Amino acid sequence: MAELRRDLGVATCCGKCHSCAKEVLKEHLAQTDGMREVVLQRAVLTT
Repeated sequence: MAELRRDLGVATCCGKCHSCAKEVLKEHLAQTDGMREVVLQRAVLTT
């Protein structure tokens, strides 16, 4: 939530959306828990 507040301004005025935003973030993180980032690298030719 701290990053959402800092980067996007979520829940910075009255705070009424804080609980909803926190729940949405929690659901998103639960759905993406099994996802992994795959980094592919190209072969580098040396001469």
